[in-house]
Amino acid sequence: MKKRQIIKVSLIVIVFSLFTYSFTYFGASALSSQKGVESIFSDHTFIGTIDVSNKTKEEARVLLEARWNEWSSNAKVAMIYKEQAYSVKAGSFIFLTDQTVSSAIDGQQNELFVEMKSLNGVLPDTIDNRLNLEVLEKDLAEAIQGLNENIVIKLDRYLPQEESIEVSSISIKLDDNNEELLSFIKIFPTIELEPESQFSLASLVKESELPELLDHTYSQIATAIYQAILPTNFHISERHISRELTENIEPGFEAKVQFNKRMDFSVYNPNTSTYTIVFNWNSPDLEVSVKGEPFLYKYSIQTLDKQEFRPRTIKQFSPLLNVGQKSVKVEGSPGVIVKLVRETYSQKGELLKTEVLSEDFYPPVHRIEVHPLKTVATEPKSGTVIGEDTGVLPGTGDSDAQPGQSAVETSPGEDEGEVETNVEADKEEDGLFGKPNEEPK
Repeated sequence: MKKRQIIKVSLIVIVFSLFTYSFTYFGASALSSQKGVESIFSDHTFIGTIDVSNKTKEEARVLLEARWNEWSSNAKVAMIYKEQAYSVKAGSFIFLTDQTVSSAIDGQQNELFVEMKSLNGVLPDTIDNRLNLEVLEKDLAEAIQGLNENIVIKLDRYLPQEESIEVSSISIKLDDNNEELLSFIKIFPTIELEPESQFSLASLVKESELPELLDHTYSQIATAIYQAILPTNFHISERHISRELTENIEPGFEAKVQFNKRMDFSVYNPNTSTYTIVFNWNSPDLEVSVKGEPFLYKYSIQTLDKQEFRPRTIKQFSPLLNVGQKSVKVEGSPGVIVKLVRETYSQKGELLKTEVLSEDFYPPVHRIEVHPLKTVATEPKSGTVIGEDTGVLPGTGDSDAQPGQSAVETSPGEDEGEVETNVEADKEEDGLFGKPNEEPK
């Protein structure tokens, strides 16, 4: 009996020992072999815009660093403050590779962890000291997620809002009849120019319940707005001028509109804040001002290369006038060409840019005189030149020349002079050939 018991106990001890040994040996081997196999990311796993599906963490790390280096070598990051752009080097951003990879979760979109260095030296102290850096860094990190090579950050939203001031103002003296103008100002005492958007006078009128006004009234309004926004950074999108310069308006400073002929006046506000055009009637002056945040730069308007062109004198002859009599049908006025430029100055007074806004030309209006027909007999024959500036066109009393077809308009560089023509009597209206408001063609 004792022998059997000893054998049983021995067998139990041996079996238990073998089991313990096998578990220890094979379990440790299995565990060590499992540790040797690194896990991989599952399908649809992204870090930023980079697909790391079915890649190990090490493979993902290598791929991310390669893409980051590629982005860093080509990236252009700009911070915009009003009219000035400040470049930020890609080296100002640090890619936290280990944190990015270790934080990635299988099967979903994951974040690129980026840290921004100090912006010292990039922005002026007047801007840097007022920035909300916490929000700026967060938005920059979000912008970099897609590794876009061109990133633009507008700093206005990270700075305290500035107080609105009057950035420009003008005054135009108008005539006495201004009822229509006053009706417009009553409905629109102010006009809002929304940020980064275009303003059109035709659209404003079309969308409002404003009664139909004369083109002359709308042209006065367009001219006033145009002059007020000239010393700003607004862009002139569409502008037209008249054939003859309007009274009290200097050449280069006119804006004409005629909506039925699709002649509009429109401007673009490139700023990130709203500006307001304010109208004020101080008889007989129309005062217009532009109010909004102060500009970073100063703007000055200059006229250059102004030239005048003398009008010709066109002589017409009528048998209805006696010798010594003379009638002036059109007084005439000189033509002019002028260039309008906008100069941009820094806060230190340095000239940064000169921009040509327009080059306006107003042709001369020729003077038309009517003389008695009997004086033609004393004139030289057809084709003879009288002095330097006077010429007689072919034909005398039997000329076939039509009224109003006796002259050609003067263009820049064309010789001025005096032209004589012969016309027959017109017994209707004032008894002279041609319409009273006839223009030479």
